[in-house]
Amino acid sequence: VGVTSAIKILSKPQAKYNDAGRTQGIQGSVRLKVTLLASGQVGSITPVTRLGAGLTEQAIAAARLIRFEPAKQNGVPISKTVTIDYSFSIY
Repeated sequence: VGVTSAIKILSKPQAKYNDAGRTQGIQGSVRLKVTLLASGQVGSITPVTRLGAGLTEQAIAAARLIRFEPAKQNGVPISKTVTIDYSFSIY
């Protein structure tokens, strides 16, 4: 049985609340399926749950900036798809 190590998220930027979302009082969370590639790049991003006023796009933009060390199987980097939530709330 090979040694498998999990993905290490090094940084996950916050999604920015945009003016339209704030003006319309939209709160909630955007859930994304994000493929983290063996190369260390962020691959495809698919929204599972969405919010209006461009907040889904804000979450996707933030997810594109995730920095991570890929998961490894037998010491070899592998691609993994993970679910990431971004919450938007007005304080």
